[in-house]
Amino acid sequence: MKLTKKRYEIFSRAVYEALFYLGMTDWNVQIFKRKLKEADAQASTHHPSKRAFISINSDDQHVSDDDVINSGYHEVVEILLSPLEKYMTETAKKIIEEERHAIINRIVFLLEIIRKLEKQKGVKK
Repeated sequence: MKLTKKRYEIFSRAVYEALFYLGMTDWNVQIFKRKLKEADAQASTHHPSKRAFISINSDDQHVSDDDVINSGYHEVVEILLSPLEKYMTETAKKIIEEERHAIINRIVFLLEIIRKLEKQKGVKK
């Protein structure tokens, strides 16, 4: 299914929300939609300039709007943890990747809780 404007906006809002929650407002993040082969979304970074590019797949495979939000959160946490990549050796890469994604999933879960609590309280940023 083609990515809708609504889903793109939900994703973008989630990205900027996560940047705010994680204290990463000094990052310059650009969001694009494009065809991705094996991912719902992906991020690339340039740490010296604190720039990141996040792409959401133009072929939408998300099952719900909450899934779209979690993808946005996931990509921001990928940016947060991306400096660790320079320390990975080929031997350790698989183990570190698994642990890194376990950490990402925990942080995404916490971001989801924060979003729901703020929604209940009517907090606006």
